[in-house]
Amino acid sequence: MNKSYKICRQKERKDTPYIHLPYSKSISNRLLIIRHLSETKADILNLSDSDDTVLLYSFLNDIETKRNNRFFCKNAGTTTRFLVALLSICEGEFVVDAEQRMQSRPILPLIEILKSLGAIIEYQNKENLFPIRIIGSQLKNNGTKNLDNHLTSQIISALLLISPYIKGGLKLNLPSNQVSLPYINQTISLANLFGAKIKLKENLIISEESKYIFHAFCVEKDYSALSFIYAFTCVGELEKVIVPNLKQSVLQGDAIAIELFTNLGVETCFEQDCCILSYNPDLVKNKLVVDIKNTPDLFLPLVVSIYAKGIEGEITGIETQRVKESNRIENIARELNKLGERCVVEKDRILIHSGKIDKELKPKFSSYSDHRIVMALCSLGMVCKEIEFDDVSCIEKSWRTFFEDTKYLISQV
Repeated sequence: MNKSYKICRQKERKDTPYIHLPYSKSISNRLLIIRHLSETKADILNLSDSDDTVLLYSFLNDIETKRNNRFFCKNAGTTTRFLVALLSICEGEFVVDAEQRMQSRPILPLIEILKSLGAIIEYQNKENLFPIRIIGSQLKNNGTKNLDNHLTSQIISALLLISPYIKGGLKLNLPSNQVSLPYINQTISLANLFGAKIKLKENLIISEESKYIFHAFCVEKDYSALSFIYAFTCVGELEKVIVPNLKQSVLQGDAIAIELFTNLGVETCFEQDCCILSYNPDLVKNKLVVDIKNTPDLFLPLVVSIYAKGIEGEITGIETQRVKESNRIENIARELNKLGERCVVEKDRILIHSGKIDKELKPKFSSYSDHRIVMALCSLGMVCKEIEFDDVSCIEKSWRTFFEDTKYLISQV
């Protein structure tokens, strides 16, 4: 059901805002698969309440209880890829379906790799994959898999998560320009923590046959979510924003947001269990050139922040943005240009020209059913008199309480 939303710039300054971030969706989803495959079970503390994680959690319960063998994955890319890989080694027959948008998102290469390992998977055709029928079987290593450079890290992670249960293990040869490598490293680190034997040397990943032994684990706060708070702090030039219960992370590649947003004027300080963000105009660069190949989830808050600051910008490494929940390259350029034609898309990069936003504007934005587009554009409520969205129900995909948690930021300007 569509849910429109309007944000009006406030005039009354409030106390220093405390922003409570959601817990990491990427870590939660990986832990759920690992725990499901493990012979030992234990609690996952602070599991993400995002729609993607809740969906995956429900599916895994259905598999364990044999209550259901048909799964509708909506437009959840991680959930779909992880589930297809998992079901290929589970006993039984299953059907996986999804929304139309998932038809154009990368999943066929995963299916073909699984089939080459012995998986029994049937699909409609290359243009219309779903529904996918899977009969679980024992997969077997039959040599090194040379991967294409366009494979999303979620496909590789899906394979790695089940790799300890492939007879003879798994060998993957990554391309030299592999995208989103930090997410692959996150998968390897978490899998090895629970008993997997996976090594990455140069571009070769070797996973030995082994078993998971799961123990209690506490999920970190989400640095992907933090990037939107960076955008609010930057665009609104906020003096101080406190993010409690956030520590520096070695598991999340998006922690590089600390460095990237320094160039947009945001200072970061960790004190005890808090992260404190503050705006310093002396840090803002006249031009920012960023390659986000390894951290694609930072694309939208970065491009919106650069545009709002009115500086020159160039963002590269954005190829995968076309096959996310929406075509994020074309869509964010279209929405930002409602405030002035300053975004130019050139093949696999986006250029932002310098300029100013008219603070009396009241743009009406389209969401494209894409949670990150909505959350990124919300920071423009710090400078525009009013902004409105056609539908914001999509934010439940990753941050259910986003508007409640961030409403005090708008009151700071």
